[in-house]
Amino acid sequence: MSSYRLDRSVALVTVGVCLVVSAVAVFVAFVASDWLRVLAAVVAAVAVLVALRFALRPPVVLRLDADGYRSRSATGRWLDVEDVTFSDDVLRLRRTDGTEQRLPLGFAGASRLALLRDVHEHLNAANGYRRFEG
Repeated sequence: MSSYRLDRSVALVTVGVCLVVSAVAVFVAFVASDWLRVLAAVVAAVAVLVALRFALRPPVVLRLDADGYRSRSATGRWLDVEDVTFSDDVLRLRRTDGTEQRLPLGFAGASRLALLRDVHEHLNAANGYRRFEG
């Protein structure tokens, strides 16, 4: 099984946004009324926790195994994939039922080529294709 996590650059942008939200919430906590202070403190704490989550271990956005693939927006089996195209930083998987699933590759960052190679190898294995060793 292969797992692809959110690219570090995208995760760090999320961390930055969370820290800004936390800073604004702390400022609001100092100048606001009592009930708003509690709310601002909760928002600041949640923002810091989310920032830590993304900084320490970015979430998995795509899993590939021998049977199929799973992401937050798409799930499918390799045997149901009829055609694969790649353009505009999007991997398009056309299925046998005529539908198309799109997987944006901006999340993969530097591991984009490894991901494409991995998809190709899984499709070949699922369909019984093997490399010609001449």
